[in-house]
Amino acid sequence: MVLMTIDLHVLWEHLVPFLEKAWIPVIEIAAGFVIGPLVKRMFMHAAKKAPDQGTMTFIGSFSSILIIVIAFIIAFEQLGVRMTSIVALISALGLGISLALKSNMANVAGGIQILLTKPFIIGDYIEISDHKGKVTSIQLMYTTLQTNNNKTVIVPNNELVTSLLTNYTRSPVQRLKLLVPIELPNDIEKVCEEVASIVAADPRIFKDPPMEVRVAKIGEGYASVCVLAAVEWKDYEACRYDLYYSISAKLSVFQKPDKPVK
Repeated sequence: MVLMTIDLHVLWEHLVPFLEKAWIPVIEIAAGFVIGPLVKRMFMHAAKKAPDQGTMTFIGSFSSILIIVIAFIIAFEQLGVRMTSIVALISALGLGISLALKSNMANVAGGIQILLTKPFIIGDYIEISDHKGKVTSIQLMYTTLQTNNNKTVIVPNNELVTSLLTNYTRSPVQRLKLLVPIELPNDIEKVCEEVASIVAADPRIFKDPPMEVRVAKIGEGYASVCVLAAVEWKDYEACRYDLYYSISAKLSVFQKPDKPVK
């Protein structure tokens, strides 16, 4: 019992000075975890009114991580750890992390490339792989898209700079292509006129360039009428669905063939 009391007493004598020195670094690290996300939210809020929103969101994401790292460095220095040791430790950790997380480092590099080359900015409507959506934020390692059906899609930055990407906002006028199958025999000229009148009646269809209606394919017992028209990119999906519905509802000779039209 005496030995235990002596050991606890000695432990307490060493622990008290450590606690007196350690409480400040603990507060510094906690402050880093509070200030970092707070600064990020400030940048995100400022990005809503900034001309280059992508840069603001990227800087906000980077700043949050940087502030937390600086908080740890200051805390280690407060505990008496030499700066050279910290630099060596960070270098070793950085090498190990970069080897283990090659894809993440590639995503960071991809984010920087996006900000420099600007293939798209926040607010643009893009298509990447099988995903279409409006760019809502450009983060350190990923970009967020908001789809037409209100889904949030997270795309790694590296994929955005290495894959084929379509930016519909850069080309506001998009060509709309409709394929209308009809039974044969039928008056093809009359069908083309009916289809053209239905499409032209839609106010979203541009008059210039002019609409084109032609026979695209003739198969066994059916023909395919092709309509080419210009529409604004933001109206493309809705206009396409609406016109197919209008044509199927109003065109008396419309009938879907057994074989799909390609």
